[in-house]
Order: sequence, then structure tokens, then C-alpha cells
Amino acid sequence: MMTALAAHLNAAGVEIGASPVRPAALAELLALIEGGTLGTTQAKAALEAMYKSGKPAAQVVEELGLAQVTERGEIASAVAQAIAENPSAVADFLGGKETAAKFLVGQVMKATRGKANPGIVAELVAAQLGALKP
Repeated sequence: MMTALAAHLNAAGVEIGASPVRPAALAELLALIEGGTLGTTQAKAALEAMYKSGKPAAQVVEELGLAQVTERGEIASAVAQAIAENPSAVADFLGGKETAAKFLVGQVMKATRGKANPGIVAELVAAQLGALKP
């Protein structure tokens, strides 16, 4: 996040002391990342909005709907849909191509517009594909 903030400051020709993102706001953003509320992509979008508006991280995340989806049932549904819609990838996986699982993870991330927690997605894809093995 410091690199992204530095990029904003450099582009605007602003010193760190004059940053519209105060240390407490940056700490709040980092806490949201550590807590799993935000992924890297969402955190960068939040930082940009914080820089432009001066608003705190939680408010920006709420207003822009940036929070990650971590609810396993919702993600499992998206995984099941990706598996159902991509039978050739499933066949590839069952035929020994482990990389097909990564394709399915990508499909879930696409379907959730990047909001699903990628670790949970990968875990659920592996579980659902594993259940299909003979």
C-alpha cells in the first residue's frame, strides 16, 4: 500500500506530510486487508478513493462495495456454477490436468467480479472437483 500511496503522491507532487491519507486511515486500510475484508485489488481501489476523497477506509469500502465475499455458501454456489458451465475443464482436470482447476478458479473470480476470497475459492474448487474423481 505504501508503494501505491507513494505513486499517488508523486503524481500529484505532494510530500508525505501533506497526504490526504493520514497514518490512522492507512492503518485502518491495512487492518481491513489483514482481516480479510479486502484483497489487494480492492485495497488499491479503496486507497485511490481515500486519496481523492479524504474519507476513512471503512466508509470508502462500504460506499464502493469493495468488501470481499467470504461467505462459503455463496462462494460454493459460484464454484458449482463454474463447474457446471465448464465441462471441458472438468474433463481435463479428471484426465490429470491440474491446471484446469486454476481455470475454474478464474471463472469463479470472474463471476464474482473479483470479490470472492481467492483462497476460499481455490479450496472449494479443489473440494468440489475432488468429489467428482472416481
